[in-house]
Amino acid sequence: PRAADPLAQYVSAEDEELSQEASFGLAELGDGRAVPGLLRLARGLDLTVGREALAKIQRLGVPDAADGLVEMLADEQFLGRRANLLRALGTTGATHVGPVLERHLEGDDVASAAMALAALDYDPAYARLLRMIPRPRDADFSTPTVANEMAFMNRTAAARAPGRYGRPDAAEALMTIIEDPLDDRRLRLDAGLALGAIADEETLRQILGRIHAEDLDEVAKRYYVTALWQNPSREISSDLMELVLDTNTPPDVRRAA
Repeated sequence: PRAADPLAQYVSAEDEELSQEASFGLAELGDGRAVPGLLRLARGLDLTVGREALAKIQRLGVPDAADGLVEMLADEQFLGRRANLLRALGTTGATHVGPVLERHLEGDDVASAAMALAALDYDPAYARLLRMIPRPRDADFSTPTVANEMAFMNRTAAARAPGRYGRPDAAEALMTIIEDPLDDRRLRLDAGLALGAIADEETLRQILGRIHAEDLDEVAKRYYVTALWQNPSREISSDLMELVLDTNTPPDVRRAA
């Protein structure tokens, strides 16, 4: 950390390479004084350097970067960096950028916008994301097609977000996807991963119950097994040990337990 003060002197250096090294160095030290230099680099002509600067802003996660990122997001010349901008905005903790991020749930960067909103823990967008998850009643997603690929991608983005929000009340929506034979298997897997990330003790016991259910197909059970991997729980350890010791337990379930 003692290196921060000497580095900070060169963030605004006229020599671009010197400024870049100082800004990146400060960012590695977790020092917010890197933000002005990183924003300048993010606006530069070099796409690789620009994206790396945005990635460092994302890891820094400081509110000071928010307004500069919003300004870039509104500029068409930075279209190729939009996904990076959205993800960086999500880690700033600046709640006033929530509406800006939410608008991008209707664009081409739904996945980045959804994860940014989740990282920001922006409550007004949470219910909207949950509404995006269910399969339309008249659509069969079990066989991927060009016609439903965009809808699949948007639903996938929405299904992954609850795992980052960390709210157990999304469990029902995710379990519906896991058990739906007419839904895309890729999405069912993602739902299992997200379910494991948000599962509390009650939800984990529900998962175990569904793994044992006779009315559930083996494919759905495999996706529930992925949920067990995500969330080791001391509270249900005795239940898991029973699965390990039971020789009738399917191998995939036994390994997860």
